[in-house]
Amino acid sequence: MSTTWEEASACPVDGSPGRVESRKPAPGGGQLVTLLCNQTRCQYAADGWIVSIRPDNTIPDKIDPRTRERQFGDMHFSSARRDAIMAALERQTVNEQKPGAEVSN
Repeated sequence: MSTTWEEASACPVDGSPGRVESRKPAPGGGQLVTLLCNQTRCQYAADGWIVSIRPDNTIPDKIDPRTRERQFGDMHFSSARRDAIMAALERQTVNEQKPGAEVSN
């Protein structure tokens, strides 16, 4: 199955046709098209959305992040590991809130 251009280029919020902002080649062929909504009050007017076009000019089916299956299972940590992670996050929070602190990546 594949999605039509009309479906893929419609704004995810209001369904109005989007305008093409840019086209870039995709790794392995095809292209990634960035679209923006024409409605100025729409969140997608500034952020936009991306449509992937395969090398054979088909568009993959739309994935709804609210209903798709999870790609990763639940993570289970031992209580010691969970405590270590929580302590590290607490130290990071304290350090970030100090005057003149610089957050490293």
